[in-house]
Amino acid sequence: MDSNRTWSIRTSSISAPSKKRVLVNGLAFTIGWSNVLCLLQYTTFGTMLTGNSIYWAQALAERRFSDAGFYASVIGAFCVGQTTFRFVDARRGPGAATAVSPVVFALALAQDALDFAFPASDRWHVLLLSTILGIVCALANDVDGTVVNMVTGHIQRTAAALFDLFGLGRRDAETLESLKDSSAVFLSFFLGVCCGTLAVERGLYRRHDTFAPAFTPLGLAFASLLCLHDRHVRARLAHTCAATAPLDVTARALSFALKAADNIRHALTSSFHPSRNGIDSRRRHIPTHQGSTAPSSDPPVRDSSPDVFPASSSS
Repeated sequence: MDSNRTWSIRTSSISAPSKKRVLVNGLAFTIGWSNVLCLLQYTTFGTMLTGNSIYWAQALAERRFSDAGFYASVIGAFCVGQTTFRFVDARRGPGAATAVSPVVFALALAQDALDFAFPASDRWHVLLLSTILGIVCALANDVDGTVVNMVTGHIQRTAAALFDLFGLGRRDAETLESLKDSSAVFLSFFLGVCCGTLAVERGLYRRHDTFAPAFTPLGLAFASLLCLHDRHVRARLAHTCAATAPLDVTARALSFALKAADNIRHALTSSFHPSRNGIDSRRRHIPTHQGSTAPSSDPPVRDSSPDVFPASSSS
C-alpha cells in the first residue's frame, strides 16, 4: 500500500471513538445548515444528489432546459469537489484536509461576494457551495467511513439497532455503537437544518443592500473542522506507530535470523553434498549398443572373474 494512502484507511480503527464522533457530528451539523440554505435560497439541495436528480429529470420532462442545466451543474460541481479532495489526498496523504481548507474558506467567501455583487444571477453561485460540500463529504465518506450528506442510512441503522436492542435483546458492543453513531449523526444533521431555518426566518440572509455573509461563517466552520480532523488523525497515527514500534523491531530481527539460518543451511548442504555436475563429470560412459546413439547413464560394470584361458607367452 502506498505510504501516502495509509492514513486513509477507515479511522474507526485508529481513532478514539469519542473524538471521531464529535468531528463527524460537527460536519453533519454544518452540512445540515448548508442544505437548508441551499433549499430556501436556491431551490436545490447542497449534498442530496437524489433530490437534485429528481429536479433535473422533472425539468427535462417539462422542457425547462435552463433549470435542467442548473441542476445538472449542481451535481457536477459536487463531483468536482469530491474529485478535488481525492486528488489532493492521493498526493498529500496525511494533511490533505488541511491543504484544502483554505480553498474551502475562499470559495465560501467568494460566494458571498458574488451574491452581493450580482444578486440577479445568484442561484448559479451555489455551484461554489456544492464544490465545498463535495470536498467535505469526500473527507467524511472516504476517510471516516461515515455518510454525512444524507440521513437515510442512519435512520435505517438506528431503527435496526433499536429492534435488535429491545426486540431481540441484543446488547453487544456492535449494536450499541451503531445506535450511538447513527442517531448522533441524524440528530446533528437535524439540528443543523433547524438552526439554518431559524437564521433565515430571522432575516440574517438575503439582504443585498449590505454585505451580509451567509456562507463565509460556514466556510470558516468547515475549514476549522478539516484542520482539527487532520490534527486528530495525525495524533492517532503517531500513537499507533509508537505502540507498534517494538513489534516492528522484533519482526525485523526475526526475519534477519531466519535469513541467516537459511544461508548457513545452504552453505552446509553445498559442503557435504557435491553438485550433480561434479558427479556427472566423473562418470564414464560405456560403449553404446548397436543401433543406439545415446550413451548409457549407468556406471560401467567391471568383470571380476578370472580369465579362463590365460594369455600364452610368446615363444
